[in-house]
Amino acid sequence: MIIANLSLVITARAVIVAGANGGSSNSNNTTGAQLNAALGSAFPYYDNVVQYSDSSGTYLGYNASTRDVWVLSAAHVTDNNSAITIAGQSYPFQQRYTIAGLDLELNRYRRGDLAVPNLMAVPLATMIPTINTSLLMTGYGRNRVETATVGINTPDSVDVSVANDNSIRGYNWSATSIKRWGFNRVSASPFTGMITDSIAGYGTMLFTDFDQPGINQWISSNEAGVAVGDSGGGMFYLEGGQWKLLAMNNLLYNLVGQDSSTTAFGDYAAHLNLSSYSTDIFGITGSLIPEPSAAMFVCLSALGLILRRSRDKNVDYSLRY
Repeated sequence: MIIANLSLVITARAVIVAGANGGSSNSNNTTGAQLNAALGSAFPYYDNVVQYSDSSGTYLGYNASTRDVWVLSAAHVTDNNSAITIAGQSYPFQQRYTIAGLDLELNRYRRGDLAVPNLMAVPLATMIPTINTSLLMTGYGRNRVETATVGINTPDSVDVSVANDNSIRGYNWSATSIKRWGFNRVSASPFTGMITDSIAGYGTMLFTDFDQPGINQWISSNEAGVAVGDSGGGMFYLEGGQWKLLAMNNLLYNLVGQDSSTTAFGDYAAHLNLSSYSTDIFGITGSLIPEPSAAMFVCLSALGLILRRSRDKNVDYSLRY
């Protein structure tokens, strides 16, 4: 359904995982090995998602001619001119580039010894996926406070304060941050009902929504939403049998009157559709290597059981990032 009357609330944002995973007192959904186990095969780009400033970024690859190392993040993230750590190695900051009208920045790093990360370059998606396409989302940010005290198929969420409605469930955020991964699906835009929607000053967006465990479209205990610190993190999917970087975490649309330090079931997230801007990105970075090996790409079979729900809640949403 199309939801109107949006207001803008400015904040920053982490991957919140519903069900028995993702609580502040455990380490579930925090490693590449756990992700590989959930998928049933290896995901090759987990270490490409890095901590950038107070949020997240994605290492895209390096330029063979200049030995420049490139990290993608959201332009609204606090600028950080410090060195960045990628695969255990430090890289000094060189320069920052933005693209007019987009919530996107490209950060260039280079070492004096010209060493580069021992990671594959991330290929960008070249096409817009359909609604219900399975997604893998990753990012750094706040832990949720609530921990699993019930079975894996029962939400361990709490009541979240929302204007004129005390029945909404969700999670509070703690003051600590960590890298997590989770799953979701492409949702229709809450504004137009289309697959993508253009937001002034941010760009063309794809959308996901955060569903309550055990209800409607809930994926599994790995259903994921966003919170503080996730901006700039990667959203991946399979295109033509290959893992590709589809989008970047940018915005969170929450319920009107919702507590500012919470993620609630019913929240939407907006992700910059990178397939619309690959020419602009590579126009700045140049060609990036090493090229990904087709043998490293695997099927996202673990997401095959995702079901789509139809939304019947007539509520307004406010926007924050």
